[in-house]
Amino acid sequence: MDMHPIVSRYKKLEWLESNDNIETKDLNWLFNSITEYKTLNITTSSEFQFSNDVESARIDKIEHPWNNYLNCWIQEMVLSDNPLREMVALFWHHQIPSQVGHKHEHAELLLEIYRKYGLDSAPQLVKAIAANPAMLYYLDGHWSHKSEPNENFPRELFEIFLLGEGYYTLHDVKEAARAFTGRRFDHEKYPYNLYIDETAQDQGTKTLLGKSGNFNGDDVIDLAFSQKQCAKHLSKAIIKFFLTDNPPETLVSQCADFYYENNYHTLSLLKFLFQHPLIVNNSFPKKVKTPLELLVYFQRETGYRTVGPKTNNFFLLKTGQILFKPHNVSGWPSGENWLFGEQLLHRLFLPSALVQIANRQSSKQSIQFKLSSRLSHANLRELRFVLDGKFDFDKFTNALLKENIKPSLWLLGKDLPTQSFDLDTLLAIIQDPNYQYC
Repeated sequence: MDMHPIVSRYKKLEWLESNDNIETKDLNWLFNSITEYKTLNITTSSEFQFSNDVESARIDKIEHPWNNYLNCWIQEMVLSDNPLREMVALFWHHQIPSQVGHKHEHAELLLEIYRKYGLDSAPQLVKAIAANPAMLYYLDGHWSHKSEPNENFPRELFEIFLLGEGYYTLHDVKEAARAFTGRRFDHEKYPYNLYIDETAQDQGTKTLLGKSGNFNGDDVIDLAFSQKQCAKHLSKAIIKFFLTDNPPETLVSQCADFYYENNYHTLSLLKFLFQHPLIVNNSFPKKVKTPLELLVYFQRETGYRTVGPKTNNFFLLKTGQILFKPHNVSGWPSGENWLFGEQLLHRLFLPSALVQIANRQSSKQSIQFKLSSRLSHANLRELRFVLDGKFDFDKFTNALLKENIKPSLWLLGKDLPTQSFDLDTLLAIIQDPNYQYC
């Protein structure tokens, strides 16, 4: 009996008895085992962060703290028993993107907002994002003044984040910009709290989205969420991220009704969505894995691990998804836009590269050695990602057996016994176009 299609991505595979109600049992596990929110701690998720003590001792000279923080988040996705909280945070990172900001601590705070509030009230989440210094810097809200209201954040709030093109007017943007004036934050003292400079704030009456009042920024966010279109826009984005690049309109409408009626509680929507008959019966086209999902899911399935920030960052760079560095304010590509040119080649190389990385033994095979050797040719530096060791077939198959992974799950439904794997079979799996989907 097959596992629920969503749970199969996340669960460390504990196979169910044939007489179990698989959908109910799987979903109970998924929703009842969500980890309690805790701030990421860079010292607690490093089991697979370094290949040897030399790298660990020199990491402060090799890596920036922000890269270490992101690596800690990736490891949390890989090592957590249930990574749903982190995957929901990744969705919001895509839906409401931002750059790092003036200080890397600004983006760390934003990541914690995604992680802390992502499963709960979407309006509360968006208000926290709008008050974050990384977002204030990214869309120029930190200097907006009543004499010169900045329209960048309100425009993207309506067009990309919450409503979609065609569901607001230029007048709405101008009035919303007035409501967001005067927002400032403490530039020196962590956690850089937001405050209002009343001398810069427009306290007059604004009219937008069919309402009038002395609105401030949080009021504008509430007005956007009061639009039924907001529920539809976000529901469609959630379905596309978790399930399919081409969601049926009926499913979008049903989810939008539920989301709106349940006050935009995201976990409740996910419960409704994942129990929908279309989902349980797998009656939908698959979605393309984002590069980060490809990186995480392969490690969860096989037990192999990347060994540090450099490796993760290199792969994400080459596949087009540097975290907190969106291509533009719309975020990153989606769907089959990920599967082009050189980016696709690096995606195809990932599994064999991880096997090679996991098998490094000596310091001369390590990332630290490759960095210190200072290879002069850029192409040679790039090739270290895929040529850093020798593929070890026995370790690969033993890892599958150790993790109780059945071929039918990760081999795209191909009923091949684990013991029959050979290198040609592995390469065929990696190169199968379906491998890029989930």
